[in-house]
Amino acid sequence: MLLLSRYLHDLGVCLHFQDDMLLARTVVLKPEWATTAVYKVADSNIVRKNKGRFTNADISNIWSDSLYSDLR
Repeated sequence: MLLLSRYLHDLGVCLHFQDDMLLARTVVLKPEWATTAVYKVADSNIVRKNKGRFTNADISNIWSDSLYSDLR
């Protein structure tokens, strides 16, 4: 199972960071979903004003009106 997951991750079919303690138990089946979420943060005015720095409160504000609102 882990071998297949690593293969699919390498191909970009899904995201599964097996070697990361925080992310090992999380599999993202739609990588474009994660990419969109990251760009939503990176492109926000809050993050730009703070030169790339942001807090959990900033994330809550940035994602408040999207499908990412329950995820951190």
